Amino acid sequence: MKNFNIIFHFYPLCHSLFVSLLLLTGCSKISQEALLSETKIHVTDDTDVSDVSTVISQQDIIDFFNTISNGNVDKVVELLEEGIDPAIRDLEHFPALHCAITNNQVEITIELLKWLKDINMERDDYCDPPLFYAADIGNKEIVELLLDAGASVDVRNKNESTPLYAAIEGGYQSIVAFLLQQGANPNVEDNEGLTPLFYAIDKAQEAIAILLLKQGANPNAKDNEGGRLLSMAIFKGQMGIVRALVKYGAI
Repeated sequence: MKNFNIIFHFYPLCHSLFVSLLLLTGCSKISQEALLSETKIHVTDDTDVSDVSTVISQQDIIDFFNTISNGNVDKVVELLEEGIDPAIRDLEHFPALHCAITNNQVEITIELLKWLKDINMERDDYCDPPLFYAADIGNKEIVELLLDAGASVDVRNKNESTPLYAAIEGGYQSIVAFLLQQGANPNVEDNEGLTPLFYAIDKAQEAIAILLLKQGANPNAKDNEGGRLLSMAIFKGQMGIVRALVKYGAI
């Protein structure tokens, strides 16, 4: 059977023609997404095209995301069972799972995870992976749910950072500790060569910086421009971090 990754834009009068074309060419799956003034079908491997009702409107998408934000678990489950794509995105390309996470909707997150195939969404052009958002808001329950569902603890965004960076930026020491416990790499580098320890210094997160050092963070790491952690801590007046860096071997 053929698989496609093609987007068809069409007006309502042409619905049946395009659906018939999809069926005749052997496409087995579609996901739904609406953009601006047109309805569109996005052919992927996720949703059955045998039922025209799976093609939803722009307003349907808005309503679905409002349902998630408002925490209506039963309605979300009903729509998922009726065939709405769990990987659906809003008009800003923000996925349903991300909407549930950022609104701290634990039960809806659980329901979406039952249906989703890819929960890493690594290096997405429009958003960070789901685990970033859970770490960024400090929701350990959702962090655990995502990891249990198969999310990579070191999943990368398009800037090559990992969820550890998000937890540091949010100042959530407990999330940082948990991610490290789950195997997060304290010496990972983003596309500027910055390790998590650089972020901790930049955000004046002394306790997190010491935690990273205890867990093996390199005190002599350099960024792509040759900048050093010790110099950065001194420049920012983070003397507690300066002492910790020296203690762990910074030069």
